[in-house]
Amino acid sequence: MNSETTSLPLTDQSGGGCGCGSGSDCGCDHNEASSSTDMTENDMGIGTVTQTYSVTGMTCGHCVQAVTSELEALDGVQQVSVDLNADGASSVTVNSAEELSDSAIQSGLSNAGGYQLTS
Repeated sequence: MNSETTSLPLTDQSGGGCGCGSGSDCGCDHNEASSSTDMTENDMGIGTVTQTYSVTGMTCGHCVQAVTSELEALDGVQQVSVDLNADGASSVTVNSAEELSDSAIQSGLSNAGGYQLTS
């Protein structure tokens, strides 16, 4: 069987962002997230869980890259996409082989730079 993976582009809707480029210790206001979960099947009949979180503290493209990198490193994560809202809560969607705990997501967000799930 031939399996193909498609990556979704990361989007920065902040109109410029902070532009810090100085790593996870950029001094941006990193702050909170709720989540939703959907289960679908891919072309191979293997279940994929899609979870969407509301995350505060992301203000720029660097923030998006840091969060994406840390969450993609979690076991079972297949894809991460971020809809940046620099003035409030950003939407972070994670596709994985199985449902991830909020604590695993929060740990990844903390490692990325102290971002927080909103409640």
